[in-house]
Amino acid sequence: MPDIHFSLGDHKFNLRVGAVNRRGDAVLLLNLPGQTWCYTPGGRIATGESSREALARELQEELGRPCPIGRPLLGGENFFTFRDCPIHEVCFYYEAELPGEAPATTKDGEIVRWVLLAEFGALDLKPPFLKEHILRPRAETTWVIHRD
Repeated sequence: MPDIHFSLGDHKFNLRVGAVNRRGDAVLLLNLPGQTWCYTPGGRIATGESSREALARELQEELGRPCPIGRPLLGGENFFTFRDCPIHEVCFYYEAELPGEAPATTKDGEIVRWVLLAEFGALDLKPPFLKEHILRPRAETTWVIHRD
Protein backbone atom coordinates (compact mmCIF):
# COMPACT_ATOMS: atom_id res chain seq x y z
CA MET A 1 0.00 0.00 0.00
CA PRO A 2 1.44 3.40 -0.91
CA ASP A 3 2.02 6.04 1.76
CA ILE A 4 -0.31 9.04 1.77
CA HIS A 5 1.87 11.92 0.61
CA PHE A 6 1.74 13.90 -2.58
CA SER A 7 2.67 17.15 -4.29
CA LEU A 8 0.19 19.85 -5.29
CA GLY A 9 1.92 22.49 -7.36
CA ASP A 10 4.87 23.69 -5.31
CA HIS A 11 3.42 22.32 -2.01
CA LYS A 12 3.59 18.86 -0.45
CA PHE A 13 1.03 17.10 1.74
CA ASN A 14 1.97 14.45 4.29
CA LEU A 15 -0.21 12.26 6.55
CA ARG A 16 1.83 11.13 9.55
CA VAL A 17 1.48 9.28 12.84
CA GLY A 18 3.82 9.39 15.84
CA ALA A 19 4.30 7.71 19.22
CA VAL A 20 4.95 9.31 22.57
CA ASN A 21 6.84 6.57 24.42
CA ARG A 22 7.37 7.57 28.05
CA ARG A 23 9.50 5.68 30.51
CA GLY A 24 9.67 7.39 33.88
CA ASP A 25 10.88 10.94 33.27
CA ALA A 26 12.15 10.26 29.73
CA VAL A 27 10.66 10.11 26.22
CA LEU A 28 11.93 8.05 23.28
CA LEU A 29 13.07 10.24 20.35
CA LEU A 30 14.86 9.76 17.03
CA ASN A 31 17.21 11.85 14.92
CA LEU A 32 19.48 11.30 11.95
CA PRO A 33 23.26 11.47 12.51
CA GLY A 34 24.44 15.06 12.21
CA GLN A 35 20.88 16.40 12.51
CA THR A 36 20.27 18.99 15.25
CA TRP A 37 16.53 18.32 15.63
CA CYS A 38 14.66 15.22 16.76
CA TYR A 39 11.19 13.68 16.42
CA THR A 40 9.04 10.89 17.79
CA PRO A 41 9.05 7.39 16.29
CA GLY A 42 6.40 6.97 13.60
CA GLY A 43 5.94 7.71 9.95
CA ARG A 44 3.52 8.02 7.10
CA ILE A 45 0.11 6.40 7.02
CA ALA A 46 -0.51 4.11 4.04
CA THR A 47 -3.69 4.01 1.98
CA GLY A 48 -6.34 1.80 3.58
CA GLU A 49 -4.55 1.93 6.95
CA SER A 50 -5.92 3.51 10.14
CA SER A 51 -3.61 5.81 12.09
CA ARG A 52 -3.39 3.19 14.87
CA GLU A 53 -2.49 0.43 12.39
CA ALA A 54 0.11 2.67 10.77
CA LEU A 55 1.72 3.45 14.10
CA ALA A 56 1.89 -0.24 15.07
CA ARG A 57 3.54 -1.01 11.70
CA GLU A 58 5.97 1.92 11.92
CA LEU A 59 7.05 1.04 15.47
CA GLN A 60 7.62 -2.58 14.46
CA GLU A 61 9.72 -1.42 11.49
CA GLU A 62 11.70 1.22 13.41
CA LEU A 63 12.15 -0.42 16.81
CA GLY A 64 12.10 -4.07 15.77
CA ARG A 65 9.30 -5.25 18.01
CA PRO A 66 5.59 -4.81 18.55
CA CYS A 67 4.68 -1.95 20.88
CA PRO A 68 1.30 -1.63 22.57
CA ILE A 69 -0.51 1.48 21.30
CA GLY A 70 -2.40 3.53 23.87
CA ARG A 71 -4.86 6.39 23.68
CA PRO A 72 -4.70 9.19 21.12
CA LEU A 73 -2.99 12.21 22.69
CA LEU A 74 -2.89 14.86 20.05
CA GLY A 75 -3.64 15.62 16.45
CA GLY A 76 -2.67 18.55 14.37
CA GLU A 77 -1.99 20.38 11.18
CA ASN A 78 1.60 21.48 10.82
CA PHE A 79 2.56 24.02 8.15
CA PHE A 80 6.32 24.31 7.64
CA THR A 81 9.05 24.57 5.02
CA PHE A 82 11.62 21.81 4.49
CA ARG A 83 14.36 22.08 1.89
CA ASP A 84 12.65 25.17 0.42
CA CYS A 85 9.37 23.29 -0.04
CA PRO A 86 6.16 24.33 1.78
CA ILE A 87 4.59 21.33 3.53
CA HIS A 88 1.12 20.80 4.98
CA GLU A 89 1.29 17.85 7.36
CA VAL A 90 -1.62 16.29 9.21
CA CYS A 91 -0.40 14.22 12.14
CA PHE A 92 -1.80 12.00 14.90
CA TYR A 93 0.10 11.17 18.10
CA TYR A 94 -0.66 8.24 20.40
CA GLU A 95 0.72 6.98 23.67
CA ALA A 96 2.81 3.87 23.12
CA GLU A 97 4.91 1.55 25.23
CA LEU A 98 8.23 0.11 24.14
CA PRO A 99 8.73 -3.24 25.86
CA GLY A 100 12.35 -3.99 26.75
CA GLU A 101 15.32 -1.94 25.65
CA ALA A 102 15.39 0.47 22.73
CA PRO A 103 17.72 -0.34 19.83
CA ALA A 104 20.65 2.05 19.32
CA THR A 105 19.50 2.80 15.75
CA THR A 106 16.55 2.10 13.47
CA LYS A 107 16.91 0.04 10.29
CA ASP A 108 17.18 3.38 8.43
CA GLY A 109 20.10 4.55 10.58
CA GLU A 110 18.19 6.95 12.81
CA ILE A 111 19.63 7.35 16.31
CA VAL A 112 17.23 6.13 19.02
CA ARG A 113 17.57 7.65 22.48
CA TRP A 114 15.72 8.32 25.70
CA VAL A 115 15.63 12.07 26.44
CA LEU A 116 14.95 13.28 29.95
CA LEU A 117 12.06 15.70 30.32
CA ALA A 118 14.48 18.01 32.17
CA GLU A 119 16.42 18.34 28.87
CA PHE A 120 13.38 19.41 26.83
CA GLY A 121 14.01 23.15 27.35
CA ALA A 122 16.97 23.17 24.95
CA LEU A 123 15.61 20.43 22.70
CA ASP A 124 14.71 21.15 19.06
CA LEU A 125 11.73 18.80 18.79
CA LYS A 126 9.68 18.66 15.59
CA PRO A 127 6.89 19.57 15.30
CA PRO A 128 7.45 22.36 17.84
CA PHE A 129 3.96 22.15 19.38
CA LEU A 130 4.62 18.58 20.52
CA LYS A 131 7.06 19.63 23.26
CA GLU A 132 4.38 21.43 25.31
CA HIS A 133 2.03 18.45 25.06
CA ILE A 134 4.72 16.03 26.23
CA LEU A 135 5.77 18.23 29.15
CA ARG A 136 2.19 19.01 30.19
CA PRO A 137 0.00 16.11 29.07
CA ARG A 138 -3.74 16.66 28.94
CA ALA A 139 -6.48 14.25 29.90
CA GLU A 140 -8.35 14.92 26.65
CA THR A 141 -7.19 14.51 23.08
CA THR A 142 -6.22 17.89 21.63
CA TRP A 143 -6.13 19.27 18.07
CA VAL A 144 -3.48 21.89 17.19
CA ILE A 145 -2.91 24.05 14.13
CA HIS A 146 0.68 25.26 13.88
CA ARG A 147 2.42 27.46 11.32
CA ASP A 148 6.19 28.04 11.30
